[in-house]
Amino acid sequence: MAPERRRFLRVGMTAAVKVYDMVGDKYYQGTIANLSVGGLGLLLDDKLEARAPIAVEFELPPRMVLRHVQAHVVRVHRVGAQYMIGVKFYRMPRQIEEDFERFVGLSSAARPGSS
Repeated sequence: MAPERRRFLRVGMTAAVKVYDMVGDKYYQGTIANLSVGGLGLLLDDKLEARAPIAVEFELPPRMVLRHVQAHVVRVHRVGAQYMIGVKFYRMPRQIEEDFERFVGLSSAARPGSS
């Protein structure tokens, strides 16, 4: 099996996330497991369908709140009693993307052995 290649640097973290399923018109609470400028990995108690359009809301330290970030589900797999959901963001406004890139860069630089 070939190693998975990622387009963006991914940073492991734990943070609350609110997910809106646009098709099912339903909100879910979950936990971010990792994130990058291109998307995030999150844990949910409920399964979402691959390709489902969603919007996410979460906060990054120190006080950057990202609301209504549109995305879609790219992969789903079971992890114990929960589901690991791979999410790809649609294009974010440039200023938010720059702030986000700064956060991800600073977070990865703060972790020994990250590159």
